[in-house]
Amino acid sequence: MPNPISRFLSRFRSRSSEVKKQVGFETPLPEPPFSADFGHPVRSIVKAVGQTFKQELIPIPYRMLLQLMLYSDVLRTIIRAISQETFRNGFYFKPKFGSKCTVCGNEYEEKLERCPECGGLMRLPDKEETKILKAWVEEPVNDFNEYLIDVLRAVEQDIDTF
Repeated sequence: MPNPISRFLSRFRSRSSEVKKQVGFETPLPEPPFSADFGHPVRSIVKAVGQTFKQELIPIPYRMLLQLMLYSDVLRTIIRAISQETFRNGFYFKPKFGSKCTVCGNEYEEKLERCPECGGLMRLPDKEETKILKAWVEEPVNDFNEYLIDVLRAVEQDIDTF
């Protein structure tokens, strides 16, 4: 004689699957459209790149994060401290390499005349590139007459906030 509990469970499973199909429980929910007012900028960027990601449990809109940063003394103090530490020393330029092979492209810390691997001639860092970079840093970089350090501070604040 069949077990009455197993008969009940099999009937319950088949009936529950029928109810799920009728209700539409197994159909995936449509994906919410992304708003043009930067409702979720990170999600839209990741979706545009085509990567998969885990959706946050409580989605917080962009504007709400901005309000929290502007009106929360604790959060504003933390973000300001991070920004000040990031840009405390300003800009300084140092060469990426001491010498670089013109044949194979290997870079070395010390100044050499010949490449130890291929025997090619080595070149030193170009002083003109440093002059161009310094001139670019000392002049406004956008239409609002902002300097590079100001633009980088604004970008860094956005990264810390969002």
